[in-house]
Amino acid sequence: MVLERIMYYERQYLKGLEALALLMKPLKMAASSSQPVLSTLQVQTIFFQVPELLELHQQFYQGLKQSQEQQLVGHLFQRLVKQLGIYRAFISNHQLSLLTVRKCSSSDQRFQNLAASIKVGVYTGDPIFYTLEELLLMPIDRVTRNTLALHDLLNHTPEEHPDHPLLQEALSISKDFLSGVNKEIVPQKNGENTARFKRRYLVKDGFLVDVSDGSRRLRHLFLFNDFLLCAKLKQGKQDYYKHEWSIPLTDLTLQSLVEEDIVAAIPIESQELINDTRKLIHQTRLEIQEEKKQNRGSVKKVLDKTRKKLLDCELWLIQNSPMMPLCIHSKIGKSYTFLLSSEFELHEWKEQIEQARNRNLDSVPLSLSDIMKLTSSLPQFRSTIRPPLQSSSDDNHSSLLFGTLELRLHSLQGFQTPASLYFSLEMDSFGYFEKFVESGDIAPETMTDWEKEFELHAEGAQALRFLSYESCRRVTHCSQRRLMGRSQIQLDPNTLQAQDWREINLDLNGLHLSLSLKFTPRELQPACALTGAQKEVFGKQIESIVKNEGSPVPHLIRLCAAEVESRGLNEVGIYRISGLATDVQSLKNLFNTDVKEASSHMKTLDIHAVAGILKLFLRELPEPLLTFHLFKDFTRVIGITDTVERKEQLMCLVHCLPKANFDTLVFLLDHLIRVASFESANKMSLYNLATVFGPTLLQQLPGDSPLDISQEVVVQVQALLHLLQCNLSIEEGQQKPTTSDSLEA
Repeated sequence: MVLERIMYYERQYLKGLEALALLMKPLKMAASSSQPVLSTLQVQTIFFQVPELLELHQQFYQGLKQSQEQQLVGHLFQRLVKQLGIYRAFISNHQLSLLTVRKCSSSDQRFQNLAASIKVGVYTGDPIFYTLEELLLMPIDRVTRNTLALHDLLNHTPEEHPDHPLLQEALSISKDFLSGVNKEIVPQKNGENTARFKRRYLVKDGFLVDVSDGSRRLRHLFLFNDFLLCAKLKQGKQDYYKHEWSIPLTDLTLQSLVEEDIVAAIPIESQELINDTRKLIHQTRLEIQEEKKQNRGSVKKVLDKTRKKLLDCELWLIQNSPMMPLCIHSKIGKSYTFLLSSEFELHEWKEQIEQARNRNLDSVPLSLSDIMKLTSSLPQFRSTIRPPLQSSSDDNHSSLLFGTLELRLHSLQGFQTPASLYFSLEMDSFGYFEKFVESGDIAPETMTDWEKEFELHAEGAQALRFLSYESCRRVTHCSQRRLMGRSQIQLDPNTLQAQDWREINLDLNGLHLSLSLKFTPRELQPACALTGAQKEVFGKQIESIVKNEGSPVPHLIRLCAAEVESRGLNEVGIYRISGLATDVQSLKNLFNTDVKEASSHMKTLDIHAVAGILKLFLRELPEPLLTFHLFKDFTRVIGITDTVERKEQLMCLVHCLPKANFDTLVFLLDHLIRVASFESANKMSLYNLATVFGPTLLQQLPGDSPLDISQEVVVQVQALLHLLQCNLSIEEGQQKPTTSDSLEA
């Protein structure tokens, strides 16, 4: 009932905004005619920010309609309150807007008649008439109504509901905004040459790492419609900010190409130290989880101490892991460099700065008085209150993803001209985004039937981001890449668990991406079981590997197969030619200690070393994938001459495998079939691949030697060849996404 009431009033508000936009359009067109009703400046002043408000609330209302069935709207309210800068601008201009309406009404009878009676609900059977001043008051009233609606919705949302923490944060931002809504910023004047007011509003803000002076420092960057301001947050009972610097947008340029000396000057911590800190953060989170379960009198004191340790580790990581530079240059010769961990956010900052610069071509420097007043008002302006830290977040994590997220990219359409692309995928951990994986190049002819698979491991994830680039990607820095499109998906555990697969159609700036998601939740390990280091995978039972990793197929096999399919399908002798022994050994050591680092390192190695580590992993399993005890059965089945019966018997045998072996076998066979489909380039037929992998996947028990070595090899090769020819993944009818449901993007 609460949500229905909110939607009803939202629709009424939209009708008022639509009426304003409907009136603005002909007045704007007439302004450039021979008989204008209003001048262009008067139209802009009266209807300032009305189109932006209309677009914002149309998106909000559509999101409410789409999410009504699932009753999940927290992310929509978060998105809404993060655009309160538009309301700030509207409110700052409101008095001037009303004065302009009154002045124009008294001087022009045509406008007076228009402003006196405006029909709201033009396309309904029962329209209501308002004056223009009444309609212009609606957004002012809406600021209070939005806060009250959030308060009402939060009161009717149980604490365990995934929306509860999102609504809490949105309400906090809305209250901060409401409390400062009467603290207007004094309009800027450019001496005696500026006759009109400049109204200031926030476009974007966020926490970035400043490395301008050679050290890493966390700073809060505020982009207003006329200048950029950097400040240092001072936390306490009441937050306040210390002004660092500010630049008018007219005096600012972005360096599109990052110079080598700038990158070289960035202070870098060792990857080993960063990885150790990640492990310590994970361990500390688990300690907090365990401490909450213990019923001790001193539990609060212990928890506070552990939270402090987590805060210190998270702050260190946020300051030392970002490496993507945003370089800003001032006309007076001063340059500033900020680092981000997310390419998505880097592009977002660049786009917003450029758009704000293009809209405001006459901004002027701030006076000392202006700087002091504005800096004191930053707590009311900000939309980002804290850096993305779990230690400062709510304890209710029901809206976050913990487990394995499987992703299938089906097709990409919408190109004006054919081009090769590749994708970069980002996912967050408690709001902190980093790149998780990068796809291989996608040729234009394969985009309509791509079927690329990825596996991501979520720890406190809320969103998944997609960036598509043109494939001239062998460049030094991400700033040199040509971005084709970007978008993101909000991740909700309840929606993703409703069925096995969720199909989503995503728009990336005109490109249409079809994909599917499947989420498998996984409980965190008890803190006492965590050793702080990843468990070794070589020489271990495959059942224990997949159990520890929470994945149906070992990460090593998935990652290596993906890398081979990315850049090795056209490599002559792939899987037959051995890689450099030192490269294979280095990869083995990394996979035994840090799978994420191994995934990154393998991209720098020769593809034959990547293929070699996959073969080595299978070779060092304590028991072959097809198991010792099935060897005699496979020997018997390949002797069957009737092809139909032999195929049926093979299907029976593979179903006798343990689940971990079966899932891995299906995945591996599917990969090898894909490799063989490029036989004309790589010279690796199904038979050649069976010759390479057969002796590794199927063996007779040591000491049990009814066959000599030559006979054993024949059985091994023929058994795998027949399995490859069966195309097991098709025989099993692997579950494909069938639903057309979509998630909020």
